[in-house]
Amino acid sequence: MDLTLTEEQRLLADSARRFLSREVGTEVVRDLEAEPEGFRRDLWKRMTALGWTSVAFTEADGGMDGGFGDLLVIAEELGRAAVSAPLYVSVALGALPLAWSSAIRARERYLAGLVDGSLIATTALLEPDGRAWWPTSGGAGGRLNGRKLFVPFAASADLLLVTTTLDGEHALVAVPTDRAGIEVRRLDAIGTEPQFEVSLDVVLSPDDVIARGSAADDVVARALDAAAVLTAGHVVGLTEGALALGVAHAKDREQFGKPIGTFQAVANRLVDVRSEVDALRLLVHRAAWALDTGSPDAGLHIAEAKAYANWTARTTVANTHQSMGAIGFTMEHDLQLYTRRLKAFEVAFGRPAVHLERVADRLGLVG
Repeated sequence: MDLTLTEEQRLLADSARRFLSREVGTEVVRDLEAEPEGFRRDLWKRMTALGWTSVAFTEADGGMDGGFGDLLVIAEELGRAAVSAPLYVSVALGALPLAWSSAIRARERYLAGLVDGSLIATTALLEPDGRAWWPTSGGAGGRLNGRKLFVPFAASADLLLVTTTLDGEHALVAVPTDRAGIEVRRLDAIGTEPQFEVSLDVVLSPDDVIARGSAADDVVARALDAAAVLTAGHVVGLTEGALALGVAHAKDREQFGKPIGTFQAVANRLVDVRSEVDALRLLVHRAAWALDTGSPDAGLHIAEAKAYANWTARTTVANTHQSMGAIGFTMEHDLQLYTRRLKAFEVAFGRPAVHLERVADRLGLVG
């Protein structure tokens, strides 16, 4: 197992970093937050023109024949720039489930557009009780009726993948957002990634069904694992960005005639963040390697990476704010852009306890 970046991945990371530095500074990030949809299509088109959505797909599906590790380096750079974009949503929760499924009609209709980025997908999972994904009743009589909460980028999406229940069994269905009977309402959330409530009262056709029964369970579980790794990659980039702000402040801010970074109370905190971020990067890239190679230990590596990402998100926020003092909490300072995203990603796709229990189960520690 070699977790160092390949030459192609280094070039991809450098290209993404240059693009984001040139096109999406913090002023643009703040402007995006004020957009009703929390996002702009013109920016997405410039991203997809670089092939970001296609790197993890085969040439047969219109991709670049890369791997999940290639997609991960892009996620890291998006995090470093504190940019909210539907990359992991549209790819991990949209295109990949279609690529894995045997739903030929849906694949023919949507997959090429999702791979080249001309279409955006999102997945509507969470029920109003805040816990369940699969409602006890869903598409009875060929009609999908209900609500889903915290659906990312729903107002920008062309396609909704919805978890529901058909004839008493779990099902994943694909519904185009221009179909009658779909309403979206933006929700307030601590993170800057736009989240929506989606109300559905739509007529389904047989071609809308992506998977049913155990196949639906499997494809959703695989998609959530992929999304967990990509969000952990975002955390790597976000922690790098937050750490850079903390180090710059420690160099520039002076007390008693010396930069505060010369004091151990400040320096040690930043060093702790540095070591945690480096460890996290290795864990996340190992998880991506496991996905790419089909390792039987993929579930273990994904859970380890996500649990440690949640921990690193929390400690990075604490230590960088401690090194900066109160200024980091002001909305005028850029640190809050990273703080809010880190707090949101900390609970996305499983709290630490969820993934630690999964690790314990894989290691045979749960009887």
